Amino acid sequence: MTKRLRVKRKDLQVIDDFIVARKKIHAIKHARQLTGASLRHAKLAVDHRTHVLSGNQTASEAILYAPWVVKSLTTISPDGEQIEVNVKELELKFLQEGTRISMDEVAALLDLTQFIKNWQEGAYVTSEEEKSDI
Repeated sequence: MTKRLRVKRKDLQVIDDFIVARKKIHAIKHARQLTGASLRHAKLAVDHRTHVLSGNQTASEAILYAPWVVKSLTTISPDGEQIEVNVKELELKFLQEGTRISMDEVAALLDLTQFIKNWQEGAYVTSEEEKSDI
């Protein structure tokens, strides 16, 4: 099974820069620092990333990847108003709606925005297997 090492897009770019500059040891150290991965998995992931950057997709026991990023969401209010906002603005909008919707619904909506933020930071658990890694 492939070990997926999740890093932010800007951190993946730093690792890529190390690889392009032929500073593989720096790339491995940076990958370990960011992910907490073992030396073995960090090395395998950097080796895989090196192949990806050179255009050669190969299978690997470990890979580095950057997650999807939620920049904005389109919401539709109970009145049918369509609003496109970023996650921060969405929290504020939900808090402002407290006079028109129940506090339980506001709490559930704020939980949703917190989940999105956690997901973007990689601070979430998606499966039993990953829970055992924590």
